[in-house]
Amino acid sequence: MSFSSQTSVREFRMNQKSVNSSIFKFGGALATEQRPTVTYDPLQGQAFVRRLVAPMSVDTLILLIRSGWRTDRVLRMMVQQVNGVENARSASGPTPDVAAEYSEFLMLSRTLRQLQLGGNVRIGYETNEKLLSGAIDPDDLKAADFVDAAKSGWTIQPRRERMAIAMNEIEEGAPKIINQFLNKDLLLKRTNHIQQHGLSEPFRVRFDEDRKKFILQNRPIDFRAAQDAKLDLVSCIVEDPSEYFLTSPSQSLILSWDVSRVPTKDKQPTNPYPQETLDALEAISNLAIQEGRYELKIEPRSLLGSLYYLSHAIHVPQEHVEQGLVTTTFHEWGEPLDWNDVTGDLLQVCCQKRKPKAAVVSVKYRGYWFYIPDSHLSSKSTFTLLLQLFELQAGGGAEGAKPVLTLSVGR
Repeated sequence: MSFSSQTSVREFRMNQKSVNSSIFKFGGALATEQRPTVTYDPLQGQAFVRRLVAPMSVDTLILLIRSGWRTDRVLRMMVQQVNGVENARSASGPTPDVAAEYSEFLMLSRTLRQLQLGGNVRIGYETNEKLLSGAIDPDDLKAADFVDAAKSGWTIQPRRERMAIAMNEIEEGAPKIINQFLNKDLLLKRTNHIQQHGLSEPFRVRFDEDRKKFILQNRPIDFRAAQDAKLDLVSCIVEDPSEYFLTSPSQSLILSWDVSRVPTKDKQPTNPYPQETLDALEAISNLAIQEGRYELKIEPRSLLGSLYYLSHAIHVPQEHVEQGLVTTTFHEWGEPLDWNDVTGDLLQVCCQKRKPKAAVVSVKYRGYWFYIPDSHLSSKSTFTLLLQLFELQAGGGAEGAKPVLTLSVGR
């Protein structure tokens, strides 16, 4: 793979051949052509290496999944651990001597793909708050403190905890006003949606010490729809106004589902999830199916780590193995690892002596042609995703740099 960058900026030039003149005829013609050229300040040196070896952000991972990429493809390429499950960590560097653990992660990623295709479990993202301070007494806060925090992209907010709360323990705020503006058609649509798909996000509530009730703070029409859908428990974020904290926004990958559609020993739902969906959820370790939510705590690879990981998909000529040009990885019991078991369905880079006729990309190295076959659709998808990752992580010039637009005159 080669990379090139253009560092020169084209200036206005006049093509003298386009000007016709004669001493016998007075007149002339000037031909011009505008050809916009975008020139970026190339990323190089320490800045380039730093982006190459720095862990990729969870925000980038979520962006790719939301844009339509397969969950399992993105996770296997970009992640080396999810909730303690390892994804061939040592494969994020030069070929290891001993095989790393990968089989459990492979099963997890395929389970998530199954849930993504089924459509019954939402694989989305959630904006969380990262604590930047200890507890702050609300009496010590002034209006200027909230403004200063907002200027830095931070928030000062009450302590918040997520929990499942019974519907009969939550009370609406200002129900008379809500009744005046309630749209019955919209309420019916929301009720039907909640019955089929569950709640899209938790309610925000505040606990009233005097009345021993949780007071609804947002989305009253969804709350009415949840009541009409006869939900027993709902996911809530509880605010405690006795303590405030300085926070910054962060995103995490979340699985969520409707607990009212999960059968229990005491209750059989009218519209339960298909058995394959329940089996897939049960297959995920440390997942409590009655909570309706599961956070995927992700440890991303670096971009260089992803490149190393995918490099193990290259089919190495036996001649190079016999010459000791490559490292052979062994299982703990002494058998050589077949890297095709790890990355084979993601990417295959074939090799042969002759130049391939049907290849998406090919390169000649040490007397062999290495290439991705045009017929291997999964490999082409992985290679396209890799190019997008490179642009997101290390392409596009220095951070904050703007492209320079120039107009070149002449042919």
